[in-house]
Amino acid sequence: SEDANYEDKPVWPRGSRVLVIAALAGLAIGCGLGVAREWTAPKLRSAADVRSSLGVPVFGAIPRKPGVQSPEALGWAVHLDPSSEVAEGFRAVRTSLQFGLPENESKTILITSPTPQDGRSTVVSNLAIALAKAGKRVLVVDADFRNPAQHRIFGVSDEKGFSTMLQRGEVDERAIRRTTVDKLFVLPAGPLPRNPS
Repeated sequence: SEDANYEDKPVWPRGSRVLVIAALAGLAIGCGLGVAREWTAPKLRSAADVRSSLGVPVFGAIPRKPGVQSPEALGWAVHLDPSSEVAEGFRAVRTSLQFGLPENESKTILITSPTPQDGRSTVVSNLAIALAKAGKRVLVVDADFRNPAQHRIFGVSDEKGFSTMLQRGEVDERAIRRTTVDKLFVLPAGPLPRNPS
């Protein structure tokens, strides 16, 4: 007969092996759930997709202008190339806004986006030009204190602007700039504050 012996380390479970198996299983499950979510999530590729998925009205769709252009050139697309698809897209949005919103109740339009470089400034300037060319008096207020662009697009001074009015707490009509487009005025962002938020 032999005396019973024992191991200093357990035979099972081996910590390092279990840790590797659990990590690989977690990675596989996470990837599988990510792929399943991607396949089942609604795709927003057209105006009809937005309308049906989100239940909100769509005023129009602006096609992307091909080629690399400066922000200033993109901001004047309606004026510089009035027969382009881009200009027609902005005019369609203008018409939808004019007939889709109550005339006496809607005098302010806010344009924003979730991330930088989404084309806010381009949409603002082109829509403003389209509205002004339709005979509406338009004032563009550039409230982007991180990366203001309307003063560059319209070629006006930003020495005074919206930021100076906010700091002083009073309206200064001298900060409103006339543009080369009839009935279109710009209130630039003005000097950038130290804390934009």
